[in-house]
Amino acid sequence: MLSGSSSKTNNYKLTYFWPTLGDTKDFAYASQVGQWVSSNARVLDKKRPPDVAKLLSEQFPDVQDIDAISFNGPLARYRA
Repeated sequence: MLSGSSSKTNNYKLTYFWPTLGDTKDFAYASQVGQWVSSNARVLDKKRPPDVAKLLSEQFPDVQDIDAISFNGPLARYRA
């Protein structure tokens, strides 16, 4: 089973999923990923969509599926 969340920056909507057993740790993990995205939003906004997905996957190896959707049109998908 997968659990997921999404975050936004000025240029991107990021959707990400990770494996779960359905416990309360999912809320903490979603918050941790969201805080990292918001604290690095300026850096992420300067990158291309594939680079954004790669940075998120490197920072959080448990994340299996990442969609980086640019508000300007391009889309990048990362599947582990």
